[in-house]
Amino acid sequence: MSDKLFLDTNLFVYLISSDMRRKNIVRDIILSDMQVCISTQVLSEFASTCTRKKLLGPGECIDIVRVLSDSLAVMPVDAQTVIKSLELIGTHSLSFWDGMIAAAAILNQCTVLYSEDMQHGYLLENQVRILNPFV
Repeated sequence: MSDKLFLDTNLFVYLISSDMRRKNIVRDIILSDMQVCISTQVLSEFASTCTRKKLLGPGECIDIVRVLSDSLAVMPVDAQTVIKSLELIGTHSLSFWDGMIAAAAILNQCTVLYSEDMQHGYLLENQVRILNPFV
């Protein structure tokens, strides 16, 4: 299995933040030689966070969502993702929304899930290693 990376929503918010250290780390991950994957949940959460916190206007947010969806592998969230999330909640004590992110990473055959919201170094289903890129 070739390495595929899955990125959690918060990493994309750092791309528009003033935190240059985190912004550069996320940029380097996205520009790496690895295939970067996200889900429609990530796009939705990004748009919600940016508009709710007034980080971006709707038009700017549309532009970024278009760029992300054109340049990254985007997995739709479907019933299979919800079922896998529920299984992960039972076996790995994840919240529902973190379970949805983890399920999308697993179903998309990723080997790394970058997130600062989940336990750094944890291995899910003997397949996906959760890494906090900022530690």
